[in-house]
Amino acid sequence: MIVAWRVSQRQFWPTAFSGEGSRQNGGRWNSIGASVVYLSDTFALAQFEVLVNVSRERLTKLDLGAARVEFSEHLVADAAQAGLPHDWRQSSWSTTTQKLGDEWVRNGASPILRVPSSVSPVDFNYLLNPLHRDFHTLVESRQIDIGPFQPFAFDSRLEGTLLPNAFIAWLREEKTIDIPSLHREFNESTGRR
Repeated sequence: MIVAWRVSQRQFWPTAFSGEGSRQNGGRWNSIGASVVYLSDTFALAQFEVLVNVSRERLTKLDLGAARVEFSEHLVADAAQAGLPHDWRQSSWSTTTQKLGDEWVRNGASPILRVPSSVSPVDFNYLLNPLHRDFHTLVESRQIDIGPFQPFAFDSRLEGTLLPNAFIAWLREEKTIDIPSLHREFNESTGRR
């Protein structure tokens, strides 16, 4: 069984596996109108995916929880096997990755799609298609086993020091870090001199 994680704000727990948020807002692997549920292959990656998308000021104020999800490998298609678009890792969402995900949703070949994480490309995210013809049967039979959300909070030490922009750029682009710039940005963001 594969274990994956979903992190969500408490207010969205009741609908966290409906794909409604991604349908309304789109995402890296789906355009507005396509319902997809994003999962990560580790709890740490699920947190990291939140960290790069939330302002430092809001970080410790979020009322979050994590749900563990288990499913069989045979339910998973791999986006890399079809060939990833050249721009899949760019910091802003690309229409080519959205088209790939939208096509996967439309064709219904599998209820789950494995995609690489843009912030940690050696790790994977999983997309669940809640509108897949077998999704509810798979959930009812626990072939896709969705656990309850468990509350958690980010460590308050992360709030003022988390991921300076230079480090985020390096993670996304795999560029060489300019250490003096990173050090200067870190000191400015934490009020240190």
